[in-house]
Amino acid sequence: MIGDTRRVLKAVLESNRPLVLATVVDRKTSSERPLGAKIVVFDDGTVVGSLGGGKLEEAVVKRAKELVKTGESALFSYVEHRSQVANTDRTCGERTLVFLEYFGPRKRVLVFGAGTIGMNVLRILREINYTTVVIDEPPFCEHAKDLADEVICLEDWKNIPVEVDRYSFVVVLTRGHAHDLDVLRHVVRSEAPYIGMIGSPKKNAELKDAFLKEGFTEDDWNRIKTPIGLDINAQTPEEIALAIAAEVVSFWRKK
Repeated sequence: MIGDTRRVLKAVLESNRPLVLATVVDRKTSSERPLGAKIVVFDDGTVVGSLGGGKLEEAVVKRAKELVKTGESALFSYVEHRSQVANTDRTCGERTLVFLEYFGPRKRVLVFGAGTIGMNVLRILREINYTTVVIDEPPFCEHAKDLADEVICLEDWKNIPVEVDRYSFVVVLTRGHAHDLDVLRHVVRSEAPYIGMIGSPKKNAELKDAFLKEGFTEDDWNRIKTPIGLDINAQTPEEIALAIAAEVVSFWRKK
């Protein structure tokens, strides 16, 4: 059981998808399920772990699939009556209580660029418990080690080793706009629900021309929120960072 529990918990910790963790918290009579037995059910129906199979596991998985869609946790009571175990070696039925705990995806923000604005964005997001990943080249990436949950120091902007999924919010703040196009190539056709990029109208017009010449479409460009940030008439780097963080929160809450 210990090995199975570790496998289940590893799946929970390493995932950034909606899931329900099911744990046996009480059992009575002839129930064979050990206390603490666990399975995890993901939003796509994938199951990791085992409660020993049978009708209990079938019922738990069914209920977990319902909860992972609604984002709720619940206690689930399974009762198997004596008549249902007549053809088994057990003398009576079972009563098992299972706690179904919902875990939503982490708020994961990918910040491309660890300049002054990027560092201030990281500070704000850390205070509101968003998971942050900062991506930049040395030595700039090293400045963010105390602020970001993960720091990726790039050797080549043409090869960005970062997975971008439907729970990733992208903030493009590369130094002097030098690598904005490299980042857009990597993220614009991903499932990211939000891609924000800093830039003046002149810079954006130049970048858009280069972007379209690479075969991207107007629809691809329209996915990019630029200029980035809520309109609060921000002037200083700190105010601009606040506007960016506020927009990220706004998009996350709408998602």
